[in-house]
Amino acid sequence: MHPSFSQVRLREGYAIEEVDDFLDRVERGMVTADEVRNVQFTTVRLRSGYNEDQVDDHLDEIEALLRRRERDEALAATRQAAAAPPPPSPPAQVRTPVAVHHVELWVPDLARATRSWGWLLAALRWQPHQQWAYGRSWRFGDTYLVIEQSPDLRPGPHDRMRPGLNHLALHAGERQELDAIVAHAAGYGWRLLFADRHPFAGGPNHYAAYLENEDGFEVELVARP
Repeated sequence: MHPSFSQVRLREGYAIEEVDDFLDRVERGMVTADEVRNVQFTTVRLRSGYNEDQVDDHLDEIEALLRRRERDEALAATRQAAAAPPPPSPPAQVRTPVAVHHVELWVPDLARATRSWGWLLAALRWQPHQQWAYGRSWRFGDTYLVIEQSPDLRPGPHDRMRPGLNHLALHAGERQELDAIVAHAAGYGWRLLFADRHPFAGGPNHYAAYLENEDGFEVELVARP
């Protein structure tokens, strides 16, 4: 709960509805420290508004708390990445030059995307790589994947049927490993596509699973032949 601010009428104050709405977003974890620093409220007079000094002091406290939390999260992610063992290298006889440096996906909800992508990539033996206020990344070998809820993101859902990215295809190991991922995927926001033809929706010699998450992103998980 946010504190009760004094209300003023004969001098300037902040619009009550705007302050309450913003602090509700803070309580739900939807606001970064930068957004707290930069927020601006409508100033009202001759109608009830919140005391500006009290609101500003409270926002200063919130910003300091969020900055500490963001620093702690970034430090923990860095330590986890440093402590994690590197992924196994492929046998020397099949080593090939790395063709993809990284892939970046812009998502509408970072927390939701972190839950679905974080679980899936961990199951595929990708390691946490970077973490910041607007995004996360995971690495496998020299390639990494980024999800970001960018401040520049335009409104509207991702549509894999429109021009742009249709799906990502990732190696999933042995068939039994792929089957285990599919069995648990629904609990992390993924649904199985083409269920009536699974696991040969891509052809009789192609053992794979096609999954779509809550934001409409599709992945194709391919088992070894």
